[in-house]
Amino acid sequence: MEVLSCTACPSDPSGPRLRGLRAPRASSDLRRAVNSDCPVAWGQRPRRWMQWPLAVMLLPEAAVGQAPGKACQCDFADNNWIHEITSMLQHVEDLPNTLQNPEASSTKWILSQSCEEDASKFPNTDWAFDLQNQEIKCLPEHTAMSMVCAQQWIAKKSLMGVVKWVTRINELLQLVAGCMDAHSPIPFRADDFQTYLERFAGGVPPPQHPSFVQTLAWPTKASRKTASETKLPFLDCIPLKDPTCFPKHTSNPFESCSECCNRNRGPTGQVQCWQSGFDFARCCASEASEGGSEASSCPNPDATLQKSLEEERLKKEEISKELARCQTDQEKANAREQEAEKATDLAKTQAEAMKAETAKLKETAEAAAAEVEDLKKKLAEAGAKAKELTEEVKKLQAAASSAEDLNKLQAQLKEAEAKRQQETKKLQDQCNEQVAQTNKKKDMEIQKMQSELKEAGQAKQLQSDLQKIKTDLAKANEKSKQDASEIQKLRAELEKSKKEKEKGKSEAQGQGPGANKELEKLRSDVAAASGKAKQDAASIQKLQNELVAHKQQCDTEKKKITGDGAKVAAECQTKSKAAEAELQKLQVEMKKRQTEKELCSPLSRTSDELQKELKSLLGMGPGR
Repeated sequence: MEVLSCTACPSDPSGPRLRGLRAPRASSDLRRAVNSDCPVAWGQRPRRWMQWPLAVMLLPEAAVGQAPGKACQCDFADNNWIHEITSMLQHVEDLPNTLQNPEASSTKWILSQSCEEDASKFPNTDWAFDLQNQEIKCLPEHTAMSMVCAQQWIAKKSLMGVVKWVTRINELLQLVAGCMDAHSPIPFRADDFQTYLERFAGGVPPPQHPSFVQTLAWPTKASRKTASETKLPFLDCIPLKDPTCFPKHTSNPFESCSECCNRNRGPTGQVQCWQSGFDFARCCASEASEGGSEASSCPNPDATLQKSLEEERLKKEEISKELARCQTDQEKANAREQEAEKATDLAKTQAEAMKAETAKLKETAEAAAAEVEDLKKKLAEAGAKAKELTEEVKKLQAAASSAEDLNKLQAQLKEAEAKRQQETKKLQDQCNEQVAQTNKKKDMEIQKMQSELKEAGQAKQLQSDLQKIKTDLAKANEKSKQDASEIQKLRAELEKSKKEKEKGKSEAQGQGPGANKELEKLRSDVAAASGKAKQDAASIQKLQNELVAHKQQCDTEKKKITGDGAKVAAECQTKSKAAEAELQKLQVEMKKRQTEKELCSPLSRTSDELQKELKSLLGMGPGR
């Protein structure tokens, strides 16, 4: 099927084929009409309308092989179709304009018809729409009523209803196109339906579009067929001169227009029909007899004259047809002109709106230009910063390539640090508690010893005890010196560990491809640091045990003292102060280790943190 749009109207001379049948082509007039409604009609904004389904323009399988004459057979005896055709002649005219007015009589008549939205039944009947049913007759008349139903759903702006009924028109037209002009009195021709179907080939506007009704409405005015166009014109009945003469759904042959107005029954038709004020002059049209009676009233035996009269009659008919076509073309041209005027008005309105929008856009552009200058300055600053951060980004990218190793290293560092902090805190709490208890006990013991010293008068025993205390104090001093040397060793090892970690950090930042080897080295350093931390914890525990031993020794010595307790107490206090000094030194060492941990923290960052830092650094470039 040819697809016509506002921007391109390709024409395929053959068109797609289905079951050996070619889909109808859009006429040149239709293509020109579509092209004329292109950009200008829609305010310089081309619109792509919804494409019409392919099934609309294809012949159904059930219709193949039907006899045209049989498809156009119809019985008019019940007056139903005569009334419908009369209504069509009265109301089907200038529908593109009148159909938009819901108060118009033509619109009200169209809306009063019984038309299922899904086109499942024939119009105004309960018969299922089945073209295989051989009992269904009057297909040209059903084609015309299907067109009326399509107009109803156009007025209701139901795209589904329009699609369904236009599809029915196409299906029926394939059966009756060859016989409806000569064998049916409906006031439309096969070309009218074909042209109407071609209008849908290029797509339709959406129902909410202002031109939906005007674009899709039936454009052809209903016109009565002449005796030369059809074999059964029913010119005495169509249109009905007085509709009250012949009621619908009649089964009485003497109430049937096709019987009562039939001149073959006599000059006044069927005489048995005329009674109760109804007669031929009131109920039957007389235009059909004028031409025939004029010819019969002037008999002419001259065959040449009769031939001339026949030729003149044929010429007259051709002129009438040409005038009808010209009138139709003029109506189409007027409709296109009206559409163009409406489109021009719409374009002007949209142009004014676009001018206002252009002014706003200019203001926005000026503000944007000022912002661009500020952004350029900021981008220049960011570019300078980006250059400074380039080297660091490269180092971080190299480090990020070993994200898994860094995660493992981080876990090990965190675990070792957590253990060290727990042990340090525990030892510090224990030392503080022991010092407090020792001081308390010393005060109590000194008071006790002072009371005992008042009662005791054994100087010799005191001197021997004092000598023992001096010996013990000398041993304690020697032990303190050993502890001091051990602390010095620990300090040296801490300094060495700190230097090694700093060296490993600098090498990790300076090296790119060799980062994995350095990570292995850092792992070994972390393992060594963990072992050293355990050794430090053991040393601290050892010092704690020695302090406990000193305390016990002091307790034993205090019990043995019976002499000058004040001197002994002073010496014990001196020893306690020395122990506290050592504890403070240990706390200083713990702070140093905390500092080393902070120095090692850049190596323990997770891959997610490194990736975030990389993104933040890369996002500061001038390209953002």
